[in-house]
Amino acid sequence: FRPLLGMPRPPLGQQLQPPPSPTQSQLQQQQQRQQQQQQQQQQQQQQHNQQQLHQQQQQQLQQEQQEQQEQQEQQQQQQVLQDQPPQSAAAAQPLAQQRSEAKESRADEAVDEVTRHLMEARDKIEAVESEFAQIMNELAAYGRKQPARLPDALPTEPLTSPRSPEYFAIGTPGGHRMDSLTSLSSGRTSPANANPLPNQVNEARPFLLVAAPGGGDAGGGGGARLPKTH
Repeated sequence: FRPLLGMPRPPLGQQLQPPPSPTQSQLQQQQQRQQQQQQQQQQQQQQHNQQQLHQQQQQQLQQEQQEQQEQQEQQQQQQVLQDQPPQSAAAAQPLAQQRSEAKESRADEAVDEVTRHLMEARDKIEAVESEFAQIMNELAAYGRKQPARLPDALPTEPLTSPRSPEYFAIGTPGGHRMDSLTSLSSGRTSPANANPLPNQVNEARPFLLVAAPGGGDAGGGGGARLPKTH
């Protein structure tokens, strides 16, 4: 465009000069644009703040209106309850209170049912204990009435001499023997180391000492004398 405007063309090889610095008018224009942008941002922020404030005010108004409505409803309910007679006032109780009372009644019924079952179980246990005690008493009385029984296995040691043991203390612990001789005619016992007369030896018969309830004899555990058989 330089030739068209009549400006001389720079010679070849000559360096181009840097662009001129912005003038004062350009600087003013930039500042104005920046100020306008800042003002726009401030206006937008103010509008946003105003919108938020308006929303908050509306919410507060709505809350206040709701509270006023609730207060009016409560006052109306109280007035209705006051105007109603006592018979109808009980029927106008809140539903929540009626439900709570129903729950409490059901809980009381459940507790009563469990208590009843426990009482029945206790009565059954006491009856079984009483029956068991009665059976034990009957068994003890029956054992006292029954005579003593012979042991299943009797001693098989043969009598080789008059000095052999002729008594076996069956009722004593461990089955200890009593070395003694008994005369059938006198029924008295004498030590085994005594020398009996021949006629006493012939007349002597061995006996077994059997434990019996309530008796007492030498060697521990009383007993009744029974003839020993071979």
